[in-house]
Amino acid sequence: MLDPGNVDFERLGFRAGLEVHHQIRSAGKLFCRCPPKLEENPENLDYTFYRYFRPVLGEMGDFDPGMLVEFEKGYKVIYYACERNTCTYEMDETPPFPPDMEAIRKGFLLALYFNCSALAEEVVVNRKQYLDGSITTGFQRTFIVGRDGWVPVHGKKVRISNVYVEEDAARRVNWCDTADRTVYFNLDRLGVPLTEVITDHRDVDSPQELIELARQIGRVLRISRIGRRGIGSVRQDINLSIEGGNRVEIKGVQDLAMFDLLCRHEAVRQNALIEISKEMKRR
Repeated sequence: MLDPGNVDFERLGFRAGLEVHHQIRSAGKLFCRCPPKLEENPENLDYTFYRYFRPVLGEMGDFDPGMLVEFEKGYKVIYYACERNTCTYEMDETPPFPPDMEAIRKGFLLALYFNCSALAEEVVVNRKQYLDGSITTGFQRTFIVGRDGWVPVHGKKVRISNVYVEEDAARRVNWCDTADRTVYFNLDRLGVPLTEVITDHRDVDSPQELIELARQIGRVLRISRIGRRGIGSVRQDINLSIEGGNRVEIKGVQDLAMFDLLCRHEAVRQNALIEISKEMKRR
């Protein structure tokens, strides 16, 4: 088995990419006029309500397989809400309001900062399934504003596949054991404008390049003054793979200092699985 402290990433065919989620500065939420202000105490509430997971038919006349799996678990989702930052939109009791045009404009500016050559001619709101209860509708409203961009990293261009503007999800509170099949969310963060920047995982071949890529994206969001500042305003997912392995997503990596450690251990894990597979075929 490989030593995590001595990994030859080039020999393993290491590849990595990022999905950076960063809140956008705005006066209101994306699809309603509530202020994007979070509660200091995430368990603070004026009222609460609950929902159960329930599968519904999609546009193609079939059920989402992931929702069927979650439905079988029998989860009950309890939502905390405050009137000063939550309305009936977050409760999924009314349709979305017209989107915040300032947030959309900032999304297009961000796409230009990232050298996107294909800007969206028409903003089309799409649905992205969310199966953990963090969005009351069961899906996130999101739209592409730019594609085919790049950022400079160590003398080469790392491609930006897509730049999105979307609504943030509710934040999890009350981290109890989920054996009782009950989860808790505060709706204060639901609907806050968010940008998602996705990089091409084929362009990064070392942890050092991955760290610099994250720094470059962060610099753009800070220098442009498009991104919010503060704890919880940015979340990063890492996509990792080696030659012969499968791409794995590690979600919610906040600390850049953890990138190198995670890359090393995931490379070792995938290499061990490949070696085990070879030995089983040999036997």
